[in-house]
Amino acid sequence: VALNDKNEATLAVIAAILGGGMSSRLFTQVRERRGLAYYVRAEHEALQDTGILAVTAGVANKSTKEAVKVVKEEIQKMTKRPVAQKELEKAKEYVIGTTALSLDTTDAQAAHIGYSALVRKSSGKVDTLTKEIKKVTAKEVLKLSKELLQTKNINLAIIGPHNDKNEFLKILSQ
Repeated sequence: VALNDKNEATLAVIAAILGGGMSSRLFTQVRERRGLAYYVRAEHEALQDTGILAVTAGVANKSTKEAVKVVKEEIQKMTKRPVAQKELEKAKEYVIGTTALSLDTTDAQAAHIGYSALVRKSSGKVDTLTKEIKKVTAKEVLKLSKELLQTKNINLAIIGPHNDKNEFLKILSQ
C-alpha cells in the first residue's frame, strides 16, 4: 500500500507477523525449523503511489526451491485464518519497538521529522503511529492479507546459478 493509505499500519503488522524478528513465522519456519536460510525477513515499504511487501532471505543454492516453497506457504497461511491474539500483540509491539529504536539519535529524529513533514505531510509524531498500530485487529489483518497476498501478485528474484525458471513458476503457482 502507498504512503498514508488507511491500511499502512495493518500492512506493517502483517510484515512483522511474517518476517519481523526472531519470533516471526518466516524466521521460525524457514530458519529455525528447517535451517534453510541464514536470514529471512519481510518488510513493507510505502511509496507515494504504491508500495511493496518484500520477503528477503539469504539461502544456500541447494535450499532455494524449498525455501521459496516454505515462504509461499507461510504467505498463504496469512490468507486462511485470523492471526492469534497473542501473535498479533507481539507483532504490534515489534513494530512499535523497532520504530522507537530507529529514533534513538537526534540525527534519526531529525530525518524522521523532515521525512514526515516533506513526504508524508504529517507531524511525524511517534504517538500517532503507535495509536494506529495498536488499533490493528486480527480481522483487518486477515482481510488485507486476502486482498494483497495473492499468487497473481507474487514476483520472485533470485541471485544465483538457477536456470530452472519453470520449476520456480510451478512452486509459485501452486
